Amino acid sequence: MSMRTLAFALAIAMGASCAVAGFDRVDTGSGPGSGGAGGGNSQAGNSGSAACQHATWPPAPANPDPGPDDVDLVAAVRRIDVGEENLDRGPLVGYDLDQFCTCLGDGDSCKEPRYAMADHCDGPGGRDNAVASLFKFAGTFSDNFASASLTSEAEIGSWTMLVRVTQYNGKANDSQVRLALYPSPGIDKDPCWPVDTPPRWDGNDPWPVDTVSLQTAGAGGGGTGGAGCTSLPGYDIDQPLFFDDEAYVSDFHIVANLPNAGLVLTTDESAVTIKLVAGSVSARLEQANGRWSLREGLITGRWPLADFFKTVGSMTSGGDPICTDHPVYSLIKNGVCRFPDIASSLGGPTTPCDSMSFGMAFDAEPAALGIIVDASSAGLQPCPPETDPATDSCDTL
Repeated sequence: MSMRTLAFALAIAMGASCAVAGFDRVDTGSGPGSGGAGGGNSQAGNSGSAACQHATWPPAPANPDPGPDDVDLVAAVRRIDVGEENLDRGPLVGYDLDQFCTCLGDGDSCKEPRYAMADHCDGPGGRDNAVASLFKFAGTFSDNFASASLTSEAEIGSWTMLVRVTQYNGKANDSQVRLALYPSPGIDKDPCWPVDTPPRWDGNDPWPVDTVSLQTAGAGGGGTGGAGCTSLPGYDIDQPLFFDDEAYVSDFHIVANLPNAGLVLTTDESAVTIKLVAGSVSARLEQANGRWSLREGLITGRWPLADFFKTVGSMTSGGDPICTDHPVYSLIKNGVCRFPDIASSLGGPTTPCDSMSFGMAFDAEPAALGIIVDASSAGLQPCPPETDPATDSCDTL
């Protein structure tokens, strides 16, 4: 999708209810008080309406199964759903991130700024997902900016998110495993992958790993690439940036906390980076023929507006970076600034809403970690300081 089309879609965004048809697992209860996905990041001061059962992740197992922690599995996201198709009842994809059931017996969990003009009512169970509404309005003008289109792009290998689980006993309950997320810019970024060949989705596809998800850790090493293809030096596949060493598995459902995470969604013109804070990953682990898949997965978090502005300059329209003097910049800004509904950190009703809540359901198939590549916009002239969106904010509206 062109950024111009996205800009016009966002510019006309008025209010809407916050709902979406999803395929996430519906859980209720308080969830783990600490150490679980987002356990230390929910906002305090409100237990919610008695009629609202907070949608959250499964609790940690009371009795972990014995066994060696020798399972190392990788799965590639093949299908996503941000939940923009059905907004009649509020978001159906997501978790209750702030422990407030807004419009369902509770008020707001933070103070909405004057420019946040969209309707921010929660979905059933207090689900928070303002980005679903963002996708809904963008999709009004283009089918490319939609869950179905992004799924199609993943299907043909243009992008994916890789989920790696290690230190797992392979059983129904494990009190401590490691989960890591790696965005992949697409299987064709491996120069040894056959041109115009889609992934096979059989567990052997070597998806390249983007350096954006890795620490700089000396010589290091990557996954498996084609003959003659090697990883970019200076990075190590075993040194991810987005991981949780305290994840757990409860009744074959994995739950992980991600204080910071980066998702890279590829459109037909730009790679849109979504940087989440106070996030979580959960999914049902499913094994068949010795390979593991992830079903009913859900990635949640908060997308700070400040990080959105840092990202805009790396997007392009007509081959040019979208700086503040670009014709579509003000349209994009005016659209996105309508949607903040949550605070990026622990707070209360007077804490400013400085982020958009995010929920993305997914299914992931068995895969392999490929070589390490730098998928940044090579040759893209950065915005000069005076027109760099990173220095802008919604407060200037």
